Amino acid sequence: MRTHIWAPLSMSLTSFSPSSPTIASSLSDACLRAPDGSILPSPDHFFRAATTFDSGGAGLFAAPSDYAKLLAAILRDDGTLLRPETLAMLFEPQLGPETQKTFDAAVYAEGAEVMSAGLSPEAKLTHGLGGAVCQADVEGRRRGGTLMWAEIGRASCRERVS
Repeated sequence: MRTHIWAPLSMSLTSFSPSSPTIASSLSDACLRAPDGSILPSPDHFFRAATTFDSGGAGLFAAPSDYAKLLAAILRDDGTLLRPETLAMLFEPQLGPETQKTFDAAVYAEGAEVMSAGLSPEAKLTHGLGGAVCQADVEGRRRGGTLMWAEIGRASCRERVS
């Protein structure tokens, strides 16, 4: 990851360990959007103390400035980070029927609103290679095809426009 992603994008404040001295002071707190639209601090911040393995699916931490560099590279869709056909794969649903049931139970559970961005099951969230994918239009919130990363930092959505 350092060779193919972090270095080309000059991401020096990115780590699998939130307690790493190079990143700890640069992390922002997680937040939730309340029903009235206000932003509330997440009660557990989604930071874990330590693990025995690096989890790219839910374990990479980056300073907001580094995260912005990654999102900008995805938004540019210019082939610098990923070929266009590879980028398109980030948005394709990857879950089978049984796994989708487990995903739905977890993401729509009471208290897990940060994982669903507060969207109801009508959003038809699933998971692609790049994150959660909202498969249905949700008026005033999301268009079908939006890719989301658990809304951490609120700068986490990208729509594929065909």
